[in-house]
Amino acid sequence: MHVTSHKQAMKSFVFTTKTRRSEEIKLRVLRVFVVKILNEILFMNSIKRTILVTGASSGIGRAIARNLLQQGYHVIGVSRDSGKFIRQMDNFTPVQLDLSRLNELPQKARELEQAFPEIDAVIFCAGRGQFGSVEEFSYAQIEDLMTLNFTSQAFLVKALLPALKRKDHGDLIFIGSEAALKGSRKGAMYCAAKFACAALPKPCAKSAAKATCGSA
Repeated sequence: MHVTSHKQAMKSFVFTTKTRRSEEIKLRVLRVFVVKILNEILFMNSIKRTILVTGASSGIGRAIARNLLQQGYHVIGVSRDSGKFIRQMDNFTPVQLDLSRLNELPQKARELEQAFPEIDAVIFCAGRGQFGSVEEFSYAQIEDLMTLNFTSQAFLVKALLPALKRKDHGDLIFIGSEAALKGSRKGAMYCAAKFACAALPKPCAKSAAKATCGSA
């Protein structure tokens, strides 16, 4: 079983302006970069798998889901609003799930396992950025940001990891950020959440290695 964290590092690409156009280009290049990494991890074109993707309705999650579908994988796309999936596609199953509702996640995860026992990979893409000095955040805002960007992922790992360990091929893939490696101005809470996400995979991989033959 493989537990992997891939950072959204774009050091080889330089953008000198902060225009909306440059940010769109940066995001497009980033999506290509992440998808390329995933192709290597999931052994594209060798095994057809069932992959759960959180945050599948927009951004990097949407790009990843689309690429997996093009490769013939069965994708279970998780989104807070499944109405954003306006077109039916072969091998794509939309699932409406609000990851911010932690009290509901254990039961929802059990329902996912029962409905899709063939799940053998999870890609965590859901998240959002919110920036400001620590003292500018309310207590509720801190809780909400950490819940979506880290705690909900930890909940899903706890729920889904036992079944993934029993499979011949099992992957947990976390989409991280450079923010986990270095702080940014007015980014304390976001960086803290991403740092937590970056720290989670290694212990999970060691735990999986004790129960299975392979690890990463």
